[in-house]
Amino acid sequence: MGKPHAVEVKAQSNLMEHIKTEVTGNTLRIYNEGLIFNNSDINIIVQVPSLSALELQGAADVRTTGDIKGADFKLEVLGASEIDIDELHVDNLDVKLSGASELQINRGTIGKAKYKVTGAGEIRAEAVETKDVAARVSGAGEMSLFVTEKLDADITGAGEIDYRGHPQITSDITGAGELIDKN
Repeated sequence: MGKPHAVEVKAQSNLMEHIKTEVTGNTLRIYNEGLIFNNSDINIIVQVPSLSALELQGAADVRTTGDIKGADFKLEVLGASEIDIDELHVDNLDVKLSGASELQINRGTIGKAKYKVTGAGEIRAEAVETKDVAARVSGAGEMSLFVTEKLDADITGAGEIDYRGHPQITSDITGAGELIDKN
């Protein structure tokens, strides 16, 4: 028997009625109804047997525990969120950060990754062995990567891509951006 599905919301009692959760097909949507002006934390704990996509809008702190495994994983973030992924083992990864968000992937293996940062976002995946990476930075974003076979880097603006490994490299840099070998 697989892991159970569960959602637990922890917040001040006056906020609970405004926090909504709904499931449509295989998608869990968590949102607030109306405007919430509050300085206290709202904690939402989600337990699922598998995860193939995550979309965030606004400002959130997300932390996964355990490992995420599968063929494909997609992450799209708009705003100023912090995402910390404990362990990721996927064939294909597609990440889009827009705004000032930060993504940390602590360990794992990835076959092919597409990273796109627009704005001042940051991707830290230097502990994750990835075979093939297409990395795009527009603005002042930063990436730290570990690439073993192929790195296609495209930087527009003042962005920076640091990499470890000895991949075959193609790059297109417009502006003050930098591609930095950290070996």
